[in-house]
Amino acid sequence: MRAAALFVALLAVAGTAFAAEPKSVADVVISLKDQGFGILLEAVLAADKAILDTLSNPELEATVFAPNDKAFERLLKDLKLSKEELLKDKALVTQVLLYHVLGVPVPSSALKIRQTVQTLLEGETGLLKITKKFNHRLHETVVRLYTTSGGTAKVIQADIQVGKSYIHAINRVLVPGTEGIRH
Repeated sequence: MRAAALFVALLAVAGTAFAAEPKSVADVVISLKDQGFGILLEAVLAADKAILDTLSNPELEATVFAPNDKAFERLLKDLKLSKEELLKDKALVTQVLLYHVLGVPVPSSALKIRQTVQTLLEGETGLLKITKKFNHRLHETVVRLYTTSGGTAKVIQADIQVGKSYIHAINRVLVPGTEGIRH
C-alpha cells in the first residue's frame, strides 16, 4: 500500500511540476527532495559535477536506481558516519552514485528473471545482479538488486519515466565492493 502511495506522489509531482518543459532526472530528484529524496539530491550536488550534468540532460537515456532518505539513513548507521562526513567524500559519493545508473533505459517490463548488468561504475566492481519474480502471496512482482559488496536492495517503486529514462525508487543505497556478486 505504501508503494502505491509513493507511486501516486511521484507521478503527481513529476507530472505537474514540469508539464510545459522538458524533464530530466535531476528535475525530478529536485522536485522530490521534500518527499523523501532530499539526501539523494544532496549526494548528487556533493558528487563530481559530471553526475549533475548527466542527470540534468533531458536527452539522457538511462536507468536510475534512486535510494530514498530511509535508505541513506540505514547506510549512515551501518557505516557509523554522519551525513556530512559521507557527503564531504566527493570521490566516494561519486562512485556510489555511478553504481546507481545503467547507461540504457530499462523499464521493469524489460527485466529478465535473472540478469547481471554493468552500471556506469566501470569494471567488475560496477556489476549489479537483478532478479525479478512474482510474489503470489502479495500478488506483486518483486525486483531485487544484489551488489558486489554483498548488499541487497528492493525496488519499491518502478517505472517513473522521465523523458527517455526510467527511475526506480529503492529501499537501500547500492554500495559497490570488490568481492563480486555472491547471490
